[in-house]
Amino acid sequence: MTALALVLAIIAGPAIAEGFGRTDLLQAVTRDGKTGTIVAVGLRGVIGVSRDDGGTWQRHDLTDRTGGLRPALLDVTTCPDGGFAALDGRGHVFTSSDAGTSWAMHALESPEPPQAVTCDAAGRLWVVGGFSTILVSDDGGKSWQDRSIGEDLILTAIQFPEADRGYALGEFGSVYATTDGGESWTAQPPIPGEFYPQAALFTDAAHGWVVGLDGAVMHTADGGQSWTKQPSGTQVGLFGLAAMPGGRVVAVGDRATVLSIDGKDWTPAQAPQAGAPFLTGAVATGPDTILAAGAAGTLTQIRLTP
Repeated sequence: MTALALVLAIIAGPAIAEGFGRTDLLQAVTRDGKTGTIVAVGLRGVIGVSRDDGGTWQRHDLTDRTGGLRPALLDVTTCPDGGFAALDGRGHVFTSSDAGTSWAMHALESPEPPQAVTCDAAGRLWVVGGFSTILVSDDGGKSWQDRSIGEDLILTAIQFPEADRGYALGEFGSVYATTDGGESWTAQPPIPGEFYPQAALFTDAAHGWVVGLDGAVMHTADGGQSWTKQPSGTQVGLFGLAAMPGGRVVAVGDRATVLSIDGKDWTPAQAPQAGAPFLTGAVATGPDTILAAGAAGTLTQIRLTP
């Protein structure tokens, strides 16, 4: 595939979905590949649910029952059973077993601020955060076990590309790996330059990417043993990554930037737009389409030129 083949992107839907506004900051988005249900979460307890791959949306506004405040939702994940889990910044996980219609709140039992949540192949929930916190729940968030590393650093991402293989990444370029399903974590060589990952994506146990500010992209092809800088062609911050069918990877960021890689070169799939809202995350909705979420209530479908 040539570089020119990825230059053009077509906006296939409205930038702001009905029911959302410019005060809505959407922080993360996830998709259940079996049903096509998409859930986007954001600050002030906002949750958007689409059951038709982003065609239409239903809005929910959560209230943190511990203090009557609207939770700042930071991340969201899909579990193998079709359930969803959203993480807030005050130490709670909200779970839904009915495709996002209702949400139950669970405390994390940790004083450290959480940063990211994921669900592994066994359906266990994992949360990472401050002071290298790693928590796991095998009962849908009702109780938690501590797998923390004990280092004074913030973990910002956690991934399980395989049932027993996982990665936790964070500030100072820190990378920790597990080969026993999270029972133990081993330090890997750090990402050069004390890289701070805004987002991480492992497409399998060997191949992974992290993105950050100033258009920074780092790639590993050996399970985090070494990392190589990949020129992105942009200086804007990159905040989200998504895997596409066929092996393509997409990065999204400031000024509605969308980049795509299929091989070794990153190419603009949507050129930066001055004054446009930043994008925080994306999910693949087809072989060449993504649903991107971000600031100012952005929920937009983008078609990448094959």
